[in-house]
This record gives sequence, structure tokens and C-alpha cells, in this order.
Amino acid sequence: DHRDLHSFPTRRSSDLVNLTELAENIKKSLPAYARPIFLRIVHEVNTTTTFKLQKVQLRNEGFDIYKIDDALFVLDIKSGEYSPLNDIKYSQIMAGKFKLWNILIFSTIFF
Repeated sequence: DHRDLHSFPTRRSSDLVNLTELAENIKKSLPAYARPIFLRIVHEVNTTTTFKLQKVQLRNEGFDIYKIDDALFVLDIKSGEYSPLNDIKYSQIMAGKFKLWNILIFSTIFF
């Protein structure tokens, strides 16, 4: 089962990332089916010695808030904005009570 998680490496603190502006740019740039449901703000992405991204670890961690120390955000489909993924939302997602898209895909985006 794949997860729609996009990682955004940035040197800025997640507090400095304008999620509203980012959501608007994503809406303008990507069709609805291609928009990320989860965002993970990371300070750096591990690479191999040949500078390829090590995506396996990111894929294995998915959006599990108990495995990840990075800032995680989830798209609220009703408002179209990203909000922090907290214990309550995570529990709702895992119980199938938080509406997500039907098709989930893993990918990585940089900015």
C-alpha cells in the first residue's frame, strides 16, 4: 500500500514555510489527482555515494508520526489547505475516518 507523501528539503524551519502559498502553487501547478496529500518538511535528504536519493527509508516511514521527527502536514480536502498532522488526525486517518483521495502514490518534490 503506497502513501502520497512529498518531501520538501529546506533549510528553513517548518514555521517559515508558507503552507497557504505552497498549497495555492500546488493547486495552480498540478491537477487534483496529482496533488500531494501529505507534506514532510525535511532539512536534507540522504543520498547514495553517487548522489541518488535514498527514497526507500522515506517510503518505509510513510506518514507515521511515531517514526518521524520532521514536520508533517496533511491536506484537508474540504478547505484545500495543509495543516499539521497531529495525533488526532493520524488516528482518524488510520481508522478511515479522515477523507483522503482514493489513489495514493509516493513521490518526492524539491523546492
